Amino acid sequence: MAENNNQVSDLRNPASNLRSLSSGRCPPNGSTSRLPVPVPITEQVWPEGTVPVVSVFCITYNHVNFIRDAIEGFLMQETTFPVEIFIHDDASTDGTAEIVKEYAEKYPKLFWTVLQTENQWSKGAPNAYFFGLMQKQRGEFIALCEGDDYWTCKEKLQKQVVILGERKGLVGCCHEVFTDNPESRARLYNRLSGEITHADMLQRNDIGTLSVMIRATALIPLSPKFCGLLLGDWPRWITATQQGAFWFDDKPMAFYRKHEGGIWSKLPQKEQYLSILDMLCRASLIIEPQFRLDSISGIARYYATLLTFSLLRSNESVFAVANSFIENSAWQKSEILLATGNILMKTAWVDNAPKNNHDLPPCSDVESEMINSMNLASKNPVLVRNILAQRVFKLAWFNKVINAKFSIDLFKKSFDYSQLTFFLTAIQCFLKSLINCISSLFNRLVFKIPIAKQISNTLVQRKCKALHKIWINSLKDKKIYLDHSVIFTGKGKMNSMFSFGSECIIDSQVCVWLSENASNTVALSLGKKAYIGRGSYIGVHDSIAIGDYTSVGAYCYIISANHLCDSRDIPISEQGFYGAPINIGNDVWIGTHVVVLPGVSIGDGAIIGAGSIVNRSIPAYEVWAGNPARFIKKRP
Repeated sequence: MAENNNQVSDLRNPASNLRSLSSGRCPPNGSTSRLPVPVPITEQVWPEGTVPVVSVFCITYNHVNFIRDAIEGFLMQETTFPVEIFIHDDASTDGTAEIVKEYAEKYPKLFWTVLQTENQWSKGAPNAYFFGLMQKQRGEFIALCEGDDYWTCKEKLQKQVVILGERKGLVGCCHEVFTDNPESRARLYNRLSGEITHADMLQRNDIGTLSVMIRATALIPLSPKFCGLLLGDWPRWITATQQGAFWFDDKPMAFYRKHEGGIWSKLPQKEQYLSILDMLCRASLIIEPQFRLDSISGIARYYATLLTFSLLRSNESVFAVANSFIENSAWQKSEILLATGNILMKTAWVDNAPKNNHDLPPCSDVESEMINSMNLASKNPVLVRNILAQRVFKLAWFNKVINAKFSIDLFKKSFDYSQLTFFLTAIQCFLKSLINCISSLFNRLVFKIPIAKQISNTLVQRKCKALHKIWINSLKDKKIYLDHSVIFTGKGKMNSMFSFGSECIIDSQVCVWLSENASNTVALSLGKKAYIGRGSYIGVHDSIAIGDYTSVGAYCYIISANHLCDSRDIPISEQGFYGAPINIGNDVWIGTHVVVLPGVSIGDGAIIGAGSIVNRSIPAYEVWAGNPARFIKKRP
């Protein structure tokens, strides 16, 4: 039964002859019987006409060196339910189709294949074509993996079906993947287990296609706004998450290959970022108004990266294209530029940019510095201009920017700096930077005298203690109580990075650590009448927000960072951190000795039992407890 006239073959087993969305698909929670224990899918025997619970969907083109790994990853799966494997070869010329046909003939009841003789991708609208093929799959769930990637865990499908069976509100699930080379064990996303929502997808894509299992009912056609895009997966997840969230498992269960033949990975990074910015600007035209700030945040993130690239490489054409995209988005350009300014001014890398053009890092290094800059609070435009001026006109950057022939025009076009006052502020900041440089040189000379260095350090310490005491007293005037034994530590800027609501209390022996990588805006915020119990530890790497009337019991541990541990050759203490914001809602009760890990959101009115470890987000008005914390019941 041919899919089109130029197709060489359509190989499918007899049970798969009728593929109808109405009659051929496994019903939700499938009527198909289950095995008592997982069995390799190559050893399973099901009655003729059994409908699969999972359809594996694989597209491939010239993957002769990779396709066996992909297929073997499918065949090693052990499940309690039937699985079918669909492979579409898009007219490969290197022998890929022959390998696919070999496996299909060996396992005729598992495979059905479409082997093209004419490439469909090159005909245009590939996303619509392959979406049509996805709709023909019969499984209740669709698991995706392209022919140059492969799965590494035999329990992958079983785990994902269990998750989607238990959590009906999810539209799909995904997981961490390895990348680069199999020996390095480098993770692609470095995030903790938890939900990925529609708001998340408007800012960044942490869903690897090779890791996805999605409900067939969540597959709906893409908006015409996405037509002509090179990206197909990200818009698909944006569309799907309008119905519900994805669950992200932080255990790697697949391997993502980066190779020269990859359609996406072979693109220059600036082209990738331009494609992403184009897609996010188009997405802004179809989303609900309540996701406006999330959309602006995502657009600004990639626009800031491209703007930085333009400045560092003196490449006006990249800026011109990026600028045209944001002008066609649903949002006012001034809103996007304000968010972009917030990102740039919080990028510590800018202050230390090297002067030698040949030593400038690639744009990805700049982008990585921006990952933690997504908490974009609204600011006074004048204040934003002043702070941005301070950042951009630091001495190290000034030498590069001032020599760019188009720099002044670029600033005028990108930030609308028509006011003379802004330019004067920028020059003033530059002069201050020059004075600071001279002052720093003078201090180095003075510090060569031991007694001078000792006196200077003593004066600095006394000044810090005096300022801290003044700050504590100023909080008491606002009815904010901090016990005298509370310790503030770390390398971040303390006083200006905390926001305390009226009548909040931080009890005795609480330690607040502020990372030097913390956001330059509010890093820790406590709501009205919030309470932090004695002996607790608050570790601020990414922002931590604790809502009104929330009580945190004694000896709790709330930290928005975790150690990286991807290499056995480097001590864990030297591998750095990865982090994610923590948001704790209003009127939450957290029992004693609770640990809250990075990336967790706890909804309003939730209750967390004593001794729990919270490693996933918790909905509002639910009671959770245990290690790790699990759902106990709905609260009254």
